[in-house]
Amino acid sequence: GVIIVINYELNSVKIDILICYDIEFPEPMRCLTLMGAQLILVSTALVKDKDNVNVDITTKEVVTRAMKNHVWIAYSNLYGLYLKEESTPEYCGLSYIVSPDGKDLRRAKDNNDNDELITVESCPQHYKENLRSTPYLVDRRTDLFQLIANTNMKFVLPDNYSYH
Repeated sequence: GVIIVINYELNSVKIDILICYDIEFPEPMRCLTLMGAQLILVSTALVKDKDNVNVDITTKEVVTRAMKNHVWIAYSNLYGLYLKEESTPEYCGLSYIVSPDGKDLRRAKDNNDNDELITVESCPQHYKENLRSTPYLVDRRTDLFQLIANTNMKFVLPDNYSYH
């Protein structure tokens, strides 16, 4: 995919956007952060799955992305049967706002009957303290970038691997 940088500013907070699958990779979030984003808005449509892998994405990966990039993340996912038709997948919800230190600040109620707008008050001082205490962006391993970006290196799946 292509990263489209919006870099909108509201009340001195620099905001950018990721969509759906992009949250599952570290690089898009890191790129937006390095370009100045402080709040990343993520809209997605993750469905419920039998192994709860998608629940793990929302509860673990989003928190990790926030912590490692020192950004707030407002993660918005569909919930329930969006179109209320039998053939429609059921979405896992779990929309929430995460602070730069990985704290779950506010979570939407997973309620099919009502849409919900969640908000939080942010504290810029807390943001600066967090940057000083865990300087991931300053200490990133740039010596490994060439290896990561090498498209000739292919990941080979084990012979017995099957997707779902």
